[in-house]
Amino acid sequence: MALLAIAAAKVKEWAQARVARERTDTFADGTTRASRFIFTENALYANRDGIWQTMQVSWAQRRAELAAFSHRMRAQQWLLAIQEHRPW
Repeated sequence: MALLAIAAAKVKEWAQARVARERTDTFADGTTRASRFIFTENALYANRDGIWQTMQVSWAQRRAELAAFSHRMRAQQWLLAIQEHRPW
């Protein structure tokens, strides 16, 4: 029973809305480091140097990322709707 509860929680966790971002930092000596992030409603996951980690992030930061994601999704849906209904 406990195994099913854990599996259900994991499925629910990965089914939630998320935003993926990539960033490259350039340091004073000219070296760069690429980072990948996944923001969810409940956590932030970061990949630096090939290692995935759970990171701390405030609710305000998560909310801002999810709002930006939601806005981009609405804009994409609107553009697709326009393209599908072009009279020409």
